[in-house]
Amino acid sequence: MERTNIAHALGVAVECHGTESSVEFSDSQSKIKLLRKGVDKCGIVWKRRFLLSSLISAQRTFLTLSGGKRLTNATYMIRDPIVTAYISYFWARLPEITTLVAFASRCFTKYQVPIQNGFSTFVTVTYDPKTNTSTVNGGYCINIFEAVIKSLPYAVPYELHPYAKPNGEAAGSYNDLVNQLFLGNYDAAVGDITMRANRSLYVDFTLPYTESGVFMVVPIKDNKSKTAWVFLKPLTWELWVTSGCSFIFIGFVVWVLEHRINKDFRERVVNNLARFVVILWCFVVLILTQSYTASLTSLLTVQQLQPTVTDVNLLIKNRNNVAYQRGSFVYGILKQQGFQDENLKTFNTAEELNQLFHNSSRKYGISAAFDETPYMKLFLATYCSKYTMIPPTFKADGFGFVFPKGSPLAHDVLRAILNVSEGEKMKDIERIWFKKDASCADPNSLVSSSSLSLDSFWGLFLIAGVASAFALLIFVAMFLHAERQEILQQLIRLVPGASLWTRICVVLRIYDQWDLQSYTFQNNGLEAPSKAPAAVPAAAGAPRGAPVGAPILVNQPEILS
Repeated sequence: MERTNIAHALGVAVECHGTESSVEFSDSQSKIKLLRKGVDKCGIVWKRRFLLSSLISAQRTFLTLSGGKRLTNATYMIRDPIVTAYISYFWARLPEITTLVAFASRCFTKYQVPIQNGFSTFVTVTYDPKTNTSTVNGGYCINIFEAVIKSLPYAVPYELHPYAKPNGEAAGSYNDLVNQLFLGNYDAAVGDITMRANRSLYVDFTLPYTESGVFMVVPIKDNKSKTAWVFLKPLTWELWVTSGCSFIFIGFVVWVLEHRINKDFRERVVNNLARFVVILWCFVVLILTQSYTASLTSLLTVQQLQPTVTDVNLLIKNRNNVAYQRGSFVYGILKQQGFQDENLKTFNTAEELNQLFHNSSRKYGISAAFDETPYMKLFLATYCSKYTMIPPTFKADGFGFVFPKGSPLAHDVLRAILNVSEGEKMKDIERIWFKKDASCADPNSLVSSSSLSLDSFWGLFLIAGVASAFALLIFVAMFLHAERQEILQQLIRLVPGASLWTRICVVLRIYDQWDLQSYTFQNNGLEAPSKAPAAVPAAAGAPRGAPVGAPILVNQPEILS
């Protein structure tokens, strides 16, 4: 036993008997003929409108008839073309049925297509003034629909009817089009029809086949810096402060390491620890200067394209004019956000929108435009780097195909959309209709990076700081170990109960002496004089390097010169 949902039906049932029973087809009466083999009986259960449930078995016949009557005739008139298509699919799936013999040539589904006067890329409709007729000639949405129908496992004959007046103008809004479908005047609707909650109360939508969301498009301006203080912009103030503090700290560490052994204190660094610190700092400075140079060059030469506005609330507060596509549901969204009617402008085409942006008048010009993603992508593809699209401001569900409530064809089309979206066909169609102008430059190549921040360099500063501090600790340990006897003697001679600061000053005075035993002095053939311990500071005017409390040596300056 197999249970299958088929399609629309008219509330009757058909029962076939014999080895060659059939439901005949008549072109004039829109009947179909079905051939069956290998089964003595078959049955079809047809329920009134929108759902057909069928039970087929080789042993039994399952019939549901209004009033309990049983129909035994093998011919029945089919007036619904969607039912015709689904019966074809259903019968072809059963092994005991060979095929569907024929379809009526006039048995087509009538698909309604909206008139898009502005963005004809989505739906292209041409009007013939001689015959006063409108014809659908393709478009992005039409190509997607054709690809979806071809991917169905059964044939669906259809006709595309523009929703237009005899003069070629649109017969109504998109809501009016949906209402026509609800009234049963058409079998489906195809085009750039947005899925909305209020519309879903009357019709069924398939899955969206486009990106969703309402975006804000604003002009972009060149913020190329021409001020006298542009040299400060490559680095953020945090990075400037960190660099300055690091420079002072590294200089202090080098001074401490070189103070006791470097007579000139100019370019040449003689302490090995100081050399290590300087080499590491030069590496940091090299990276920092190279990055600074690249960023400054970019600021002075490359266009700095930035959006003129990024906040919707700022537009509302300043009462700036904004635009939306005429007849779009976006108008209701903008009104809910607080925009006034006098600040809302409309456009039909991408050219009109571009003119609104270029209008310098505050009364007639606009600061931003709101529309759905597909329209804005097409607009940006046309006008290249003049404008930019701000991330989704409002939620929308995208474009979808429309069917009557309960239509089983909608479910099959939904699955077909998934199949087409997962393949390359959808991408090929998008490349055809949303192809950028060859002269358009990549906007990403025109927008330079922002100022360099501390986040990009804190690792370098951390390494340099830790290494310098470690070198300083090693030097202090070596100094205390080398001068431990002198320090102890000086501390013993202090007045009992001397403060900690006094003891530190004693150590600092010893540190301030020349380390005449270092190789820098020994290489000059100088011998270190004996250090006489003393408990009082050297007399005023004593040269740096005289032992604490020692008499002033006349020839000391000559030795150190």
